[in-house]
Amino acid sequence: DLVSKRGFYPAIVKSAVEKAPTVPAEIVCRCKDCVHSQYDALLGGYWCNGKSHSGLWFCADGERRESEESK
Repeated sequence: DLVSKRGFYPAIVKSAVEKAPTVPAEIVCRCKDCVHSQYDALLGGYWCNGKSHSGLWFCADGERRESEESK
């Protein structure tokens, strides 16, 4: 078939994916979800540890605040 003629072999791809190293990913807590940050409407960002951050920033001290749904 056309796919095999172009050099794409599913078995080779599957083997390569299975042998690939994994990423040591960590779950992070963004400022917008953290118990330590507070939203500052004047700055338009979150305030934590004396610094202003966007809601997508994260740090090592992040702790997820309890959501309304989990109460």
